Amino acid sequence: MSYYGNYYNRPRDSRAAHEKIWSRTKAIAWDEKWRALSTEARQAYLTEIKAPTREGSTTQPSILADRIKPAILDELTAAGFVKIEPPQGRKAAKIVASQNAYDFSARLRAAYRHDVLKCSNREELARSIKYAFTGNGEPTLQRVLSHAGILGYHELENALELYLTTRRWPDWAVGLCKSKAARPVINALIKAPGPVELARLPAKVKGAKPAEVQAAVSELIALLAVFESVDAETFEIIVGILPEVRDDIAEAAKPRTRPPLVVCEHPKEVSPPGGLLINDLRVFLLEIAGESPRLRQDGGIFAKDEPKLRQALPARPAWLDQSLHTSDERRLGQVYALAMILKFVEPEQDERTTWLRLSGKGRNWLAAGFEEQHARVYEYYQATEKRQTYDDFYDANFGDSKFLGIPVIVTPQKSGRPTYYSYYSDIKPEDRDALRNSLLKIFQSLPVGVFHRWESVRDHFCFEENNPLTQGKDLSKFSIVIDRAVCPQLPEMAELAGKSVLDHFLAYRLLPLDAVRAAIDAEGKLCIARIPRLDGYFGRPYQVDETDSVGSTRVIVQPDFSILVIGLDPSPAAEIAPFCQRVGGQGGQGVMTFKITRDSVIRAASQGLTASAIVARLKKHASIEVPENILREIQEWANWVRLVNVRNITVVRCPDKETVSRVVSALGKKSERLSDTLVAIHEPNLSSAERQKLQEQGILVTKKDIAISPEPGTPVIPSTKPTALKKRGRPRKTY
Repeated sequence: MSYYGNYYNRPRDSRAAHEKIWSRTKAIAWDEKWRALSTEARQAYLTEIKAPTREGSTTQPSILADRIKPAILDELTAAGFVKIEPPQGRKAAKIVASQNAYDFSARLRAAYRHDVLKCSNREELARSIKYAFTGNGEPTLQRVLSHAGILGYHELENALELYLTTRRWPDWAVGLCKSKAARPVINALIKAPGPVELARLPAKVKGAKPAEVQAAVSELIALLAVFESVDAETFEIIVGILPEVRDDIAEAAKPRTRPPLVVCEHPKEVSPPGGLLINDLRVFLLEIAGESPRLRQDGGIFAKDEPKLRQALPARPAWLDQSLHTSDERRLGQVYALAMILKFVEPEQDERTTWLRLSGKGRNWLAAGFEEQHARVYEYYQATEKRQTYDDFYDANFGDSKFLGIPVIVTPQKSGRPTYYSYYSDIKPEDRDALRNSLLKIFQSLPVGVFHRWESVRDHFCFEENNPLTQGKDLSKFSIVIDRAVCPQLPEMAELAGKSVLDHFLAYRLLPLDAVRAAIDAEGKLCIARIPRLDGYFGRPYQVDETDSVGSTRVIVQPDFSILVIGLDPSPAAEIAPFCQRVGGQGGQGVMTFKITRDSVIRAASQGLTASAIVARLKKHASIEVPENILREIQEWANWVRLVNVRNITVVRCPDKETVSRVVSALGKKSERLSDTLVAIHEPNLSSAERQKLQEQGILVTKKDIAISPEPGTPVIPSTKPTALKKRGRPRKTY
């Protein structure tokens, strides 16, 4: 039989997902015998005696009989938990765990090993579920979540974080239980101050028989609502709900108050005044204007040119890079991608290499004012997207991610039972605008220029009805999708979603694009301050304070050909960078130093700048009079430059001057006399029409070597060196 026949015809495994390792029905049959043991006997069975193997196994682990006290050994043997193998020859007696108690032993040892009821340990809880469900705990989670109306697939770790360890999970699990005693059992475990001995649980559930309680506990354990463990002192089997669930239930019973805003009056360190991503873009374009880097075939910058560009980017403190989730390498990649998207740079190819050049649009942007530069970049992020549907699911701008930094969809709840498809269909622009207005409203509530701890701002804004996602309306009337995952219609989940949106919005848009200022307090916590430019990011008009203004920039040209640019306004630096070399300083930090050299002037001439244009730019931006020696040298260097052409030509080799004249006469302007025997044709090949014109002049084109005829009156000197004939193999005379 083939492999596929064996696969499809194999016997089906009828065991439940939680009984792959042990059968609970077989295991609980040993509970009474376990409770009858003494504490010492229980401890010895768990810690000294090796676990049994499954029934039918030929090998059994064992220990020496003298390791266990005789009284304890007799107790375990009488209960049927162990067997004694008599001594054989020189081999001493051994203790072997009974295979009949395999299921009970596996269940007991797993509960003792993981001990999930002792304290909140997410990793140990995940390991215990993976062991009990043989790595397939997700189907059980999906069944409970689907019954609770939560769609989508959830991995184990994610479900533990968001659902299984919350107060709602026991209620959801009870909804799937067939036993009527499930609800009373859960209530009894919640009222208990901690885990309860399994044998004493029926006494705490009024009106339920022990068998009904046992059946309910088994169902709740299978649905991960109740867990078993072993008491550390008595080694009794105990059951209960997770400590995190108990804490969440207690926390939910307390009245909630809105977290206050925490003001930071004395920041320890503040972000650079020149800005972040836009300042990096400014510096990047200035470097491109000064010296163009080479591009690889895939469009990336050559590895040899990257260090220089990275070093030119303004230095940042470590806390700022951590808040922005970036590094020097990522900063260069981000600013290069943004420059390409905005078409501020463009590739230019010559015969051998592709260069990255500053485009006209990039030059205009650099020459613009400080606030105008921000406004032009903001226009790209504010661009209105079309109505989106499920077909746009994998689009880069899906869910207004271009503006928010994370895909977010908040739409009115559609009629009928929601499906996974319905959450992503018919996303209207007005829904996106409503979310933008909600975000603008909450940020406008912050006073301008006052630093607040970001954690307090986020928690304050997302508290209950203040959440910008719900906009103060009933949560059940909205469908919320965050990063292409459907958010359950639960208040706590909506708050988590709102905090996630604000974190991404701050790290990937507001901070990099200079819509807010960042700082850290004495404890190293991130703080933000609203600035008027925040309204500009949302497309609203704003007024710049004097404290936020970059002021004017001074340009000082010194006789040693160095130029100092002092100030944050980059427009003067953008105008002089094409004919200078960067010496030191960085755009946006207040001071930059340039140097005029012959090489930099030649490079500027190669980009189309004349001597008069260079002089005009210097005089336009110089705060003091430009020294005469600099103007004179610029004129000499620029006038020294000459332009030459490099072209592919076809060379016609002629035997004499007269033939050269006839070729030039036949081909006309397409030809050019190079010498008395050479004619250049500015085409890669001779066309058939051109060959016909030459033939009419009595000139035939051949691939054979042409002998050069001497000038008239020049005597012919016979050659003394014979030339071998290729075909006949004998010497040939030459004249």
